[in-house]
Amino acid sequence: MTHFMGRASRASPPDVPWRKRRPRGFTLVELLITIMIAAILAAVAVPSFKGAIRGVAVRGAASELVAGMQFARSEAIRSNRAVTFTFDTDRRWRIFFDANNDGVYSTPPDELLRENTHAEHIQPQTASWRLKLHPSGLIAIAAPPGTGFPTGICLQTDDNPRIQRFVQMRTRIGSPLILENCP
Repeated sequence: MTHFMGRASRASPPDVPWRKRRPRGFTLVELLITIMIAAILAAVAVPSFKGAIRGVAVRGAASELVAGMQFARSEAIRSNRAVTFTFDTDRRWRIFFDANNDGVYSTPPDELLRENTHAEHIQPQTASWRLKLHPSGLIAIAAPPGTGFPTGICLQTDDNPRIQRFVQMRTRIGSPLILENCP
């Protein structure tokens, strides 16, 4: 009588020492090397990130200044009243209706429309000045008496003078330009 045997099931290979599976995970040495490499990369990258953050802050301050100038012009046209825009070296600019017509913001008679203070590390390199806009949107008075029309405002960081933006004004102030470098 003949017996047929089915296929023999494959048995697992014998337990050979060199075939043992290595436990998964990291050794302490691998982990320490990875942390040291990450720390070195962070130490190299932090100064460039700081400069990039300061550059973004200066660009943001310049954009806010341009938006303020455009707001002053549109508010003069909308309200059909003269609007004064002042910029001080203490990093503050104001837009207001100048009731006593002295070019300086004073709380009781003047009506403040908008005010902004730049970040602490941004330093204007331009003297204080003011603009008074007619209800037509054109400039009536530019800067303190005896000075010429301000060509623009230079903003830069206090720790790196190479990070700067120049907001260049035009006589119609409709579209100030933001330039990379101050003249």
